[in-house]
Amino acid sequence: SDLVQVTPAPGSEAPAVAWQAGAGAAFQVDTGNRVTARVSRDDLAVGGSHVGRVLASGEVGLRGAAARVQGAVVALPDGPSAQATLGQRAVLLQTGVPGLSILLGGVFVGRTDAAGSVLLSGFTPGETAEVRVDLRDAPFGVQVGTDRRVIVPPQAGLTVLDWRANFRVLRWVQVLGVDGTPVGNGRVVWSGGAVLLDDEGFGLFPAQALQGEVRAAGDGALCVLDVVPGAQEVRCGTPPDQPGQ
Repeated sequence: SDLVQVTPAPGSEAPAVAWQAGAGAAFQVDTGNRVTARVSRDDLAVGGSHVGRVLASGEVGLRGAAARVQGAVVALPDGPSAQATLGQRAVLLQTGVPGLSILLGGVFVGRTDAAGSVLLSGFTPGETAEVRVDLRDAPFGVQVGTDRRVIVPPQAGLTVLDWRANFRVLRWVQVLGVDGTPVGNGRVVWSGGAVLLDDEGFGLFPAQALQGEVRAAGDGALCVLDVVPGAQEVRCGTPPDQPGQ
């Protein structure tokens, strides 16, 4: 910093004043953002920094502007992903389920994104690591085959670990008969299995589309049912023994 000297105007008896220039202040907006202000003898500047998927900082003043961004962009199957830091080895873990909490070596490292994936890095060279799903806050309707597995990180670069077969997402769907009333205590049977319905016709169905046969409590076939992704209520279609009606 510079020493700035201010002298009194001619004829004034005010004493000279001196101070150290280059003073500044900072304000922490939240855990990821910080605002700064800096004043010197010949400049006044305001800046800020952000810590997130990239590390960014910038400053604008009377004498110009400057900016700096640090991080890594990784090309993933679902598009590019920005990371604040990326080690020499990383694993893209694919679960197919958004919002899962992932632990690496017992430490929380993040949640899966909208595609059900999370990028893991920071591995110790030459050592395996245990990745685990925190089942305590798993989304409703998610069935997990096993909550953990041991992974072998690559010697260098990025590798993809497809773990999607370990997870199954179910959803509540209400089944209505041809007349629009709930099919209570029935079941829906299809080539991949069966779903039991409660007394109001609700059952837990897989997230994907399926076509099945609705059967009453007495095991009589009622109709053919098409369940599309995202449906919360479905109605019986054509009865199996009357395909033209």
